[in-house]
Amino acid sequence: MRVFVQSGKFDTKKRLLDSLKAFSALPNKNLRLMLTGVFMDDIKEQAEELVRNDSRIINLGWLDTQRLTSLLVGADVYLQPGSQSATMQMALCCRKPVIIADVVSHRALVSSNAWLVSSIHSLNDALSSAACIQQSELESMSSQSTMIAKTLLDYAIQAKKFTRGTQDET
Repeated sequence: MRVFVQSGKFDTKKRLLDSLKAFSALPNKNLRLMLTGVFMDDIKEQAEELVRNDSRIINLGWLDTQRLTSLLVGADVYLQPGSQSATMQMALCCRKPVIIADVVSHRALVSSNAWLVSSIHSLNDALSSAACIQQSELESMSSQSTMIAKTLLDYAIQAKKFTRGTQDET
C-alpha cells in the first residue's frame, strides 16, 4: 500500500481539489490519501463530495503536532501542490519524498527527493509516478530528504550560520 498525505487550511491556493481529482483518477486500489486539516468555505462543498466519492481518501480533520508527525512518519509521500506550508519541511525531516509546487523558495529543498508540479497535468504525472515507483527508489528519495533536512533545516546548524554571520558583522 502507498500512502500520501496532504495537510493544511485547505482553500483554493492549496490546490486540494486538484489533488483529490488527480488521486481519484488513479486506478490502483492499494493507494490511500490521508487528509489532515480543515476545508475552508471556498472549497468545502466540492472537497467533501470528492472525499465521499473515493473510499481511498480519508479525512482525519485537524491533528495536533504530535499526531501530524506520527502520520508523516507512517506515510510514503507528502503532497503539497499549492501554497507553501511548514508541514512540507516537517515531511522532509520525517524522511519523506514530496510532491510540491515548483516555486523558487522550494528549489533549495529539493533534488532527487521530489516531484515539482506547476499544473494539473504535472500533478497527475507526479501522482502517477509516485504511485508506481519501486520501493527501493522511494527509499532513495527518502534518504535525499533526510540529507536536505540535516543540511538546511537543522536548527542547530542554522543557529551556527546565523551566529557566524552576526560575528562577522561586528
